Amino acid sequence: QSNFAFATMKSPIFLLVFAFLLKYAPSTNGQSLQDDLNDLQQHVPMAQIQELFVRYLMADPEFRQTVQYFRGPEFANMWNRFMEVPKVRELFTYMASAGLMVNEALEMFAGFTGMEKPRTKFRRSIAPKSGGFRAFIAEVVELCSSSDLGSAHEAKKASSSQYRAMVSKFEAPEFKRLLAEASDDPQVKPLQDELSSYGIDFDVLFELWKSFFGWSSIF
Repeated sequence: QSNFAFATMKSPIFLLVFAFLLKYAPSTNGQSLQDDLNDLQQHVPMAQIQELFVRYLMADPEFRQTVQYFRGPEFANMWNRFMEVPKVRELFTYMASAGLMVNEALEMFAGFTGMEKPRTKFRRSIAPKSGGFRAFIAEVVELCSSSDLGSAHEAKKASSSQYRAMVSKFEAPEFKRLLAEASDDPQVKPLQDELSSYGIDFDVLFELWKSFFGWSSIF
């Protein structure tokens, strides 16, 4: 089952950003869509991102506060309310029609926020990190943008008909409409405000999401 969302505008439904590392629905023959996206995943500089996360966690109190929010019951409650919004459910139904499910969209992000110990030893000469969650995301975007994800995306489009079909499905006007309606829903707005209070910038997260797939130059 898939846990992936393709956004074509600056969507405040930022949680879909973190679905890129999950399992995808397989096709009936040949290389599956899951295989295609797993291929792209190999180009994400994950070790560097994890190291960066630990550095912020060790040195930046504002960042730690945001991480604690993601780990706590307030965020779990917010996510449950988000999933109950009819327009959000309609959006996810459309995504399912493209073969992409969103049942566990927090799993990848939990991999970051659940880390209790640094996985890398750091030299004392490394400058401390600061700037909170926004600064962390900006650095992750830079890491992804400097990788070869963009060229990997183009190669995958050229070689995989099912990958091209997936991209077309999420470039369609219907998806843009559903995404806009879910983003603007009155029930979603208070959830956006709650997240904003923890330093979560939707525009920056959208850039992060695009960077994870090498799509920064597409939209």
